[in-house]
Amino acid sequence: EVPKSEVTESYNIIDSIQPYKSYSGPLLETFAKLSTEMTLDYDFENVAITKIFFKTTNENGAPIIGSGVVILPAIETPLGLVSFQHSTIESNSEAPSNSALGRNELTVASVTASTGYITILSDYIGYGINFFQRHPYEHKASLANNTYDMLLAAESFLLDQEIDFPESLFLMGYSEGGGATLALHEKIEKENKFNITQTFAGAGAYDKTEFLNKLISTNEDLSFLEYYLWVLDVYNNFYPSLRKDWTYYVNEPYATNLKALGVINESVSEDLISLNPTTLFTDDFRNGVSKGSNSELLEVIAENDLINWNPVAPISLFHGTLDDFVFPLNSLNAYTKFMEGGSEVEYIQIEDKDHNDAAIPFFFESLVKIHNRNP
Repeated sequence: EVPKSEVTESYNIIDSIQPYKSYSGPLLETFAKLSTEMTLDYDFENVAITKIFFKTTNENGAPIIGSGVVILPAIETPLGLVSFQHSTIESNSEAPSNSALGRNELTVASVTASTGYITILSDYIGYGINFFQRHPYEHKASLANNTYDMLLAAESFLLDQEIDFPESLFLMGYSEGGGATLALHEKIEKENKFNITQTFAGAGAYDKTEFLNKLISTNEDLSFLEYYLWVLDVYNNFYPSLRKDWTYYVNEPYATNLKALGVINESVSEDLISLNPTTLFTDDFRNGVSKGSNSELLEVIAENDLINWNPVAPISLFHGTLDDFVFPLNSLNAYTKFMEGGSEVEYIQIEDKDHNDAAIPFFFESLVKIHNRNP
């Protein structure tokens, strides 16, 4: 038996609040069956949710404290562990450790746990216990490190509770969570500590290089353009090679409007910008991307791409065919690149669904595949 002090030192867990909430199996079964028409022929067990706090690092490698939840099903031997990476949120009240049952990923994760799987979710930096810090939106390294540290902390917590770490490990996430999931997958295989059974990633911005090229050449309104500016501000702040004034990126009066916001930590109000990229972005910025002359920016974007590696564990990619927020080219390009590298990967198109409407089908199709993979 490993002494608790050694566990704490080795695996980063600091403290836990357990269980701070619980849900009944019948309640979660009701939520699940109201959300999908898919057959879910599983026993839905009660679950207990523990909030944990763990050591992690920010984008500069400085030590900070992260938070998240571990959801335990009330069964003697869990079927496996699912590391669930949540999608874009804009309020600390939406963080998994602050959420309640509703249309959110704590609910989906609780349903997953209720069918027999230990399920974990990090709040991410910028939410939960470190809500006062900036969220590193779509920053690959930060998301990978934080979710990996959450996995280490969950391992420590299970050991402290005398629960064996399951042999089956699944990764799942949608939108920003899809990108975080691939970043975590790559990190796990690089560290070579855990063995992934299978990964399920939905509608993430995996090929940011091609995505940006497509975005800036679009001459029509994009209803989600305000989120892309959030990503751009994060990168512009995080990377010393950038640090440019908004007047380089966007035309007036939009540059003045954005400068007045200071640090951007949520989507930008549509009233402050043009939703047409050719109107919003300056010619210098667009030409620097399309002609390849802005090498500093293109290097930053490439550093945050999620397709330039060869996964070992199998991956299932999902994307709504009508997604006009995160274009399907991201999943298609990831699929193509992984296939060319010899990886085991499948691409599942969710027909006639946009970004928001494809989320629920993704979650439940992934859950069924998890059970089929691990009967």
